Amino acid sequence: MINLELCDMINQDKINSVDLIRGIKKRIMLKSPRVQYLALVLLETVFKNCEKAFSEVAAKRVLDVMVKLIDDPQTVVNNRNKALMMMEAWGESSNELRYLPVYEETYKSLKSRGIIFPGRDNESLAPIFTPPRSVSASESNVSLAQQINHEIPVQTFSAEQTKEAFDVA
Repeated sequence: MINLELCDMINQDKINSVDLIRGIKKRIMLKSPRVQYLALVLLETVFKNCEKAFSEVAAKRVLDVMVKLIDDPQTVVNNRNKALMMMEAWGESSNELRYLPVYEETYKSLKSRGIIFPGRDNESLAPIFTPPRSVSASESNVSLAQQINHEIPVQTFSAEQTKEAFDVA
């Protein structure tokens, strides 16, 4: 909750995002596993919710600190995995970060060194910026209710058509 409030304050220019990113970087460098993890979570939240964060994370060399965290044998496994999941998500993002190749380069560098990335969770697979809803919740509920009440005809497929669809897929 507080993380999202910070994002709102950054987006409204009430907080200097450069200072916030600098503070997050300092906390990632601390040896306390709890502080490191909370800093990574805040960084991920800011990254996903503040457009200004992309270039500032790159400019403040936060990726370098994250690589050091990953390489440090003393790093707690959960923190290392969190950093790796973030690096993988950023490195594999298609259009969002195309103008900042440092994310993809850092990810590829880690992969080429043989770093094994843990599987990402469904939350991290979401786009960095979630697009606005194209259908309001009430319209969606009405549509669902119509389908449930069979007001909209439901098409059924034969076994052959279903097999063909699976073969194509």
